[in-house]
Amino acid sequence: MAFKIRQTLIAVFLLLFLFLPPLAGLRAVVDLPVLNEKRLRAPLPAWTWTAEGPATFPKQFEAYYNDHFGFRASLIRGFNYVKVFWLHSSPTDMVLLGKNGWVFYWNGLERDSYRRLKPFSPKADFFWLGYLRLMKDWLGSRNIHWFILIAPNKGTVYPEYMPANIYRGKGPSHLDRLVALAEQEGVPLIDVRQELLEVKKDKKLFFRYDTHWTDAAAYIAYRKLMKSLIPYFPKIKPILEGDLVVNQKSSSPWKDLAGMLGLPEHFAESEQRLDFNIPRKFNSTNFENLHSMTNDIAFETFRKDLPNAVLFRDSFGIALIPFLAQHFNKFIVTEKQGLFPEIVDRERPPIVIIEVLERFLEQEDLFFPLIQWILKKGYGIDWISAADLPTKVGMNRPAAESFWGTVRKASRGKTPAGTLMFGPYTELSPGEYCAVFRLQASRGPRQGPWLKIDVSAEDGNKILTERILTGADFKKAGPWQTFTLSFTVQPHKLERVEYRAEYFGGADVILEDVRVMPREKIALFDRFFPLGKK
Repeated sequence: MAFKIRQTLIAVFLLLFLFLPPLAGLRAVVDLPVLNEKRLRAPLPAWTWTAEGPATFPKQFEAYYNDHFGFRASLIRGFNYVKVFWLHSSPTDMVLLGKNGWVFYWNGLERDSYRRLKPFSPKADFFWLGYLRLMKDWLGSRNIHWFILIAPNKGTVYPEYMPANIYRGKGPSHLDRLVALAEQEGVPLIDVRQELLEVKKDKKLFFRYDTHWTDAAAYIAYRKLMKSLIPYFPKIKPILEGDLVVNQKSSSPWKDLAGMLGLPEHFAESEQRLDFNIPRKFNSTNFENLHSMTNDIAFETFRKDLPNAVLFRDSFGIALIPFLAQHFNKFIVTEKQGLFPEIVDRERPPIVIIEVLERFLEQEDLFFPLIQWILKKGYGIDWISAADLPTKVGMNRPAAESFWGTVRKASRGKTPAGTLMFGPYTELSPGEYCAVFRLQASRGPRQGPWLKIDVSAEDGNKILTERILTGADFKKAGPWQTFTLSFTVQPHKLERVEYRAEYFGGADVILEDVRVMPREKIALFDRFFPLGKK
């Protein structure tokens, strides 16, 4: 009898488990609390009497049902709760459960930055040195003092709370290498790791369930930035620790890592906020909405004896704003990484501050669009990836050794003869120019044409310069080489200018990029990004 009762209860439970979610979904049961999945749920598809309707509707409806079935959020939260609190395992690869209840962001960049298993590559050296040199020249020509402030990763400051099974290399981090490059180039880079490590026993510098630093850490970074900035602008008076008061903010469950775990209500964390016990000196209608603002914000003290400044920031820069906004006549804050040249040219501030999170240094070409913009607008230099130009033969392929990560390739015996690269149909003003093609070639006879490179205009009807390359032009198979074509534009500007490569099928050929510049700029460009290196 007991056995039959037990079997009946199991059957009833299974039936409830199978049929309650769809029944709840049909009756539009509100399934609270809502999950913050940072994506739009699949909409209810509409049936269409078209040829594609019967083929696409089932998949669309399945996606809709998977996002909307009854008790979905509760079931997911229950699953996450069991994984986190019973099995001590994260339900997402993006979050790492550490020691003593600490939680860490763990995407690819953060993981690589913490583990230090990938050394700073020659490609990264090439990029960052060029970036520092270019910015120093471009901003210096505008009499702008600029400062790079690196916000460290949470795991850099609190490695003792990382799981013991996460191996960490002993070599230098990418930030260590960038600090050395900045010192070599005379660029003021603000590295606050040591200052934070010295006080972390006495101050809470990062939130336990969030990836961001606290007001206390931001104030320490602000204080070090001031030491570099005030010698140039002595009228700026820094905010002293005695000017601040610590206030305990009510417990807040909405920390980003807790939300990614789907369990924000189980990771409530109180905050210690630094507020001013002196009058606030700046005005801004957007100050109370800092965490939700993604566009530019202006702060003003209306003190003409103080300089203007621009801060380019990521999310870590938000905590710096209340401190920095006190010190400038006009303070522009923008959520644009690296630097946005049009803002600098519009505002012409004497101070530019660039705040960057440490993990972003793993992106070897982080600010390359910025570099291209400044080279084009500031120096009249076009730097174009071959993989971004049109082609009629050949194909793009990944290439880790390339600055761009992707190159244009033609293979002997596989790729037919034809146009390997053409475009971009730009215009050039009168002057003396050179076009530098960077490529490599191998596997072909020494004699006979491999490739023709040229510069043309007017849809190819006007050839400005050209050169046919054979095996004799390559010192040895494999290494990257540059070939420079000089040409003149006169007496009027030319339109629909192209940089072309015609493949003859005699060898394996790889095109990386073409660099087009006024002839007098070639030495300057070579100082930023040495043509024969990388």
